[in-house]
Amino acid sequence: MRIQDFSIGWPFMRIAIVHYSAPPVIGGVERIIAEQARALTACGHEVRIVCGNADAQVPGVGIAIAAELSQHPCAPLSTVLSGHDTIIVHNLFTMPFNLAATRQLRQLAVEWNQVHWINWVHDIAAINPAYAHLPWEDGDHTMLRQPAPNCTHIAVSELRRRQYLDLLRLPDSACAVVPNGIDVTSILQLTPRIASLADDLRLWDRDYVLLHPARVLRRKNIELTIRITHALREPGLDVVSLITGAPDPHNADGLAYAGELRALINDLHLSESARFLGEAGTLDDDDVRSLYALADALVFPSTSEGFGLPILEATLHGVPVFCSDIAAHREVGQSMATFFDLDESPALIAARVMEHPRVTDRYVRRHLIAGSLNWPRLIAQQVEPLLKLR
Repeated sequence: MRIQDFSIGWPFMRIAIVHYSAPPVIGGVERIIAEQARALTACGHEVRIVCGNADAQVPGVGIAIAAELSQHPCAPLSTVLSGHDTIIVHNLFTMPFNLAATRQLRQLAVEWNQVHWINWVHDIAAINPAYAHLPWEDGDHTMLRQPAPNCTHIAVSELRRRQYLDLLRLPDSACAVVPNGIDVTSILQLTPRIASLADDLRLWDRDYVLLHPARVLRRKNIELTIRITHALREPGLDVVSLITGAPDPHNADGLAYAGELRALINDLHLSESARFLGEAGTLDDDDVRSLYALADALVFPSTSEGFGLPILEATLHGVPVFCSDIAAHREVGQSMATFFDLDESPALIAARVMEHPRVTDRYVRRHLIAGSLNWPRLIAQQVEPLLKLR
């Protein structure tokens, strides 16, 4: 998902993201800072991760090693952080793993009051029983029970926000929530072509994404998929059907059939809701696999098939199958598919799609998780406004 699809044009910033370590060190926060840094970089900001492990590497993002965080000879935090407009500190203000670095960061936050400091709270040692043995009333540990100075406070969940506010006796307005994001393209292993398609067709925001993997042949009955799409849109739903194939330029009837389908799409006002993906070039196996990762349902209304391989492919990908009740489909689909008669109305088939619980599950995964928690959207809609508070 591209940043520019959500960005509203925040000014360029030089941003440092500070944590104890960065990938290839394995950890939840390490993964978050890498994805956050890549997303902010994609948004046009100059981003540097500041950490302590000398082997740190995040493709496309600058890395700096600071003396206070490292066992290797290198520049101090004051040098490494100099010149940044915004400094995002993950966990160092609330965890006891390097109190010398915490002390230095707090001092810099006081001295550099022209810089926008952000205290990003993942964990809070002072409320965790696992750290109850630490001398919380003495020495440097007391810093972790005090508000980080000159900071905008961000917690990763409402639970952490409430814990942080209660611990430090701060007002509700003192801390915002920005959930951990996810790199959907990476997690779903979308090909660049399908990732771009998902953005261009707004698949993350659609109510239903239907997939019809087929060449443009009459026996594939693509017109029924188009009419089902229209029926789903009748109550106001935002639906798109993705037909993978394109007409064979050497098949005169295929070209005629494609023309009939385009005329039907125009008559039903579905130009944004029924797309022939193969017209932009043949999809490879990885592209099709990516489409299965995005689809809410497979619609396969063929009038004749020798087998029906997409039924098995969709089932393996967890995509609910709605297919015509013909002999090959019955043999292949068995209990895995929802069957409909070829003379059944598009409205009745559409109702079956809407009532299917697994279709709803797919929608939740794609829309509420993959869409709402995708890093580009979080950066543009939640993080950048907080970065510009000062």
